[in-house]
Amino acid sequence: MPATSSTSVMDLLFVYGTLRQGARNEAAAYLHQRSRHVGIGFLPGKLYYVDWYPGAVYQPTGATVTGQYRSDVPSDITNLVGSDGTSDQHSPLIDQAPFITGDVFRLHHPAEMLTFLDDYEDVTADGKGIYVRELLPVMLLGQPTTAWVYLYNRPVTQLVLIESGDFAAYL
Repeated sequence: MPATSSTSVMDLLFVYGTLRQGARNEAAAYLHQRSRHVGIGFLPGKLYYVDWYPGAVYQPTGATVTGQYRSDVPSDITNLVGSDGTSDQHSPLIDQAPFITGDVFRLHHPAEMLTFLDDYEDVTADGKGIYVRELLPVMLLGQPTTAWVYLYNRPVTQLVLIESGDFAAYL
């Protein structure tokens, strides 16, 4: 599925791998200079180790769903995040629920930034790239919201599952 063309409407981006806070690469630096970090977010799904980067698979099923948001995410999910902005890897919720931990950024110029990121993430118009970009429900600061997310667009059967859902903690 190709990226949606309504890039000027949504300016939130959820990242879970090489673009997170603390990442040291040119693409992350470019993103961080052209956005504002809003906080730690959580996406229902599973995270896989692809190579030097992860791949996320969105999974809204497997738990009770209220509307488009999962009800097993507590409204005060912020208590899972330490004062340094990292998730508590010993939290029972993180261990039990299939959530991907990431950072949410507010893009200063969404259309420009998403075009750059689509290239970085190998999003193609025909939907056959390594990733696809979708608007998905994310828990942010204890509230459900919607953000752009790059999802892995290849089979995951031969990949290693990152059980914690946190690529930074996995490394």
